[in-house]
Amino acid sequence: MHEYLEALQPKFNEAFKSNVKITEVTVFSLQLSPKEALVMTNRQIYLLKKGFWGMKVHCFPLSEVELTLVEDQLHVISEKQGFNAAIKILDSRKRSLLTMALEKFGQVSKT
Repeated sequence: MHEYLEALQPKFNEAFKSNVKITEVTVFSLQLSPKEALVMTNRQIYLLKKGFWGMKVHCFPLSEVELTLVEDQLHVISEKQGFNAAIKILDSRKRSLLTMALEKFGQVSKT
């Protein structure tokens, strides 16, 4: 399972650690781009985004989020929270790792 844990940039790691609950176990983490990271725990999915005003952490319970890979984009949709984002993943290695991890943990729809 350790192949699904990628070291995050320090600012992303700090933001994740300050939001994750002590009872959660990290299942996988992936630095998607210099401005975005995705972390999945046994309970939630964290989307970390670096913007002009600092770090933004979006947190979704596993049952309330849908992740869809379409070519070179990851779509993150949470209807309950009114969230919809598309993240470009240009690195084919990261796309492959993300696909494997999400398929293994049953969180992905592919189109």
